[in-house]
Amino acid sequence: MGRELGLDGVVEHFTLSSDEAGWLRNKTGATRLGFAVQLKFLTWRGRFPRMRLELPPDGVEHVAKQVGVAASELAFYDFTSRAAKRHRSELRDLTGWHECTRTDQVRLVSHLVDVIWHDERREEQVRAELLRQMRADLIEPPTAAQVDTIIRSALHQADERAVAEAAARLWAAASSSRSPPPPTPSRPRPEHQHTPPCPPRHVPARGQIFDPKATGGLLDTWFATR
Repeated sequence: MGRELGLDGVVEHFTLSSDEAGWLRNKTGATRLGFAVQLKFLTWRGRFPRMRLELPPDGVEHVAKQVGVAASELAFYDFTSRAAKRHRSELRDLTGWHECTRTDQVRLVSHLVDVIWHDERREEQVRAELLRQMRADLIEPPTAAQVDTIIRSALHQADERAVAEAAARLWAAASSSRSPPPPTPSRPRPEHQHTPPCPPRHVPARGQIFDPKATGGLLDTWFATR
């Protein structure tokens, strides 16, 4: 068995709610106790127990009293049996917890990158944030190798984002420091000068005698100067 939790821990993590107690109605003996213990371990640790040795003895005693089965009956419950696996599937349906899928892993990596790219990059801190988010999303942790893959991928993508952000800021700073060239002055356009129309010329029609007076005396002046 695992380490004991103490009275406060036992009451907090291994007390069945009224709804949870209702899920045990069709179960008896070791099956009833094993189902209840798996349930409370899941809500406590965010995963199912892999073996009986992980269970805190005082937690098992507390659950056994609530379900009316002797704690010693748990010795007859095989956590690797098909019945135990069927119980885990049933508990997932009842509680909303689910196994970590490929889609979950991609989304978790994206979440970690958003959280750590501008600040925390230590692996232990990233691992703690990963476990916290999986618990919030009711996701059972995958294998240790898969957890390590998620963390490495998040750290790599966070580094890439930080570099890209720094490059973008440097480019923006360099662009803002360059003064734009002065605008080319436009040449003033001359105002349109109105040219008065020429007076109409008097052109005699064919066969008409030319009248010198029609020239305004210009011919007289010309002859006078000759």
